[in-house]
Amino acid sequence: MRTGDDQRLAPAALAFRAAHAGIAAGFLSAIVYVWACAISGRRDPMLGIAVGALTLEGVVVAANGGDCPLGPLQDRLDDPVPLFELVLSPSAAKRAIPVLGAVAATGIALLARSTPTRYPAAAAPGDASMSPSSEALTPRGTTITGHCASAVRRGDMPPSTTARSGP
Repeated sequence: MRTGDDQRLAPAALAFRAAHAGIAAGFLSAIVYVWACAISGRRDPMLGIAVGALTLEGVVVAANGGDCPLGPLQDRLDDPVPLFELVLSPSAAKRAIPVLGAVAATGIALLARSTPTRYPAAAAPGDASMSPSSEALTPRGTTITGHCASAVRRGDMPPSTTARSGP
């Protein structure tokens, strides 16, 4: 792991290093989100954005011979330390992009195999989903069944005995 000599880097190189770190953090977050959705079955618009970003990144990295496409710009700014070498050993940093690519691809492949779970939207008062039955939706979209459902629909639930925070 190399720390680089930050005092000797030009302000443009430091700004680029910070932006590059932010981009890397975004892609790492996308990988984690894809895996969380693959495991939980969750599907939402953010998942499509994450998969699209990771796929585009994979295509660009592959077209660049397996290297980060921002490396040449970093070289032009006279920043001698590759981003992953700031936190990993040189040998581990060299393996980081292919390993992360494989982890991302595996997560995306698992999405295709997992059963999606769609979360119900909260129904507005008077909607067909609020008709008298053994189910009711809370304001957060959670389904309540059984004898409590009618009380929720009527709005005559007793006050909560536990303190709650938040909306």
